Amino acid sequence: MRLRRHALLLLGLAACAAPADFEYAEADALPGTDLPTRLAHVSQLDLLPETTGDQERCSCAAALTGYLLLGGSFDDAAAKFGIGPELTFANVHRLQEALLRAANVDGENNGVLGSTVPEYDGEERLIGWHLNPKDEFHLVLAALDLTAEPLLGPTRAARTDRRARVAAALAAGQPTVFVFGCHGGLADGAIAPPDATHEANHYALAYVVDGRGWLFDSFRQPGRLARRELSADEMRAYLDHNPITPYWLRRAAIPRRS
Repeated sequence: MRLRRHALLLLGLAACAAPADFEYAEADALPGTDLPTRLAHVSQLDLLPETTGDQERCSCAAALTGYLLLGGSFDDAAAKFGIGPELTFANVHRLQEALLRAANVDGENNGVLGSTVPEYDGEERLIGWHLNPKDEFHLVLAALDLTAEPLLGPTRAARTDRRARVAAALAAGQPTVFVFGCHGGLADGAIAPPDATHEANHYALAYVVDGRGWLFDSFRQPGRLARRELSADEMRAYLDHNPITPYWLRRAAIPRRS
């Protein structure tokens, strides 16, 4: 989702005032010895002259990070777009940009949005869902061989009570990855759950493993870490009761070649 200009300005001012977390160069490999630590350094913002969609890449960045955390191959995904296999900042940003360009079919500078429509029976109970015709997020998922289940409430009246579906996702095995809508661009670089005073303008990722939830928020200035642990209250706000439907990401089953 596109961040409003005032939010971008506030985040930029905060970033200028805060020291960098690590030395940054586009040609560098992502630092760290394990994959979650390496991905903790990834932003959707870059210093490459050829990329133009930095501010609109949040859903693409979240999906790519989720794909890698679920065991996806960066080499395989990058090869689809003629990008080198090395896990460098530059190549990650080029792949984020390629996903944006492939999925942003409406041509508008509003990012790649996910939108699903719940289906109810005569007693207002959830019986299924379908994609909104304006949904573009499914194109990012298809490029990364991912599937995403929207976490919907059991009835129309309880459409934002997502507790049962979140619990089922967490019980299905680990690690578990969710992409969720939130409000980004606060002055300290933080995010907030969408509400009457915080519009949904950003996507972030929750990674749950060994009973702990981690936020990967790509809207960070280059050189700033993008990961922190989520509290139980934050998990409930961003997943269980988020007014914007979160997605449970999984690797798609790829048919074996005969």
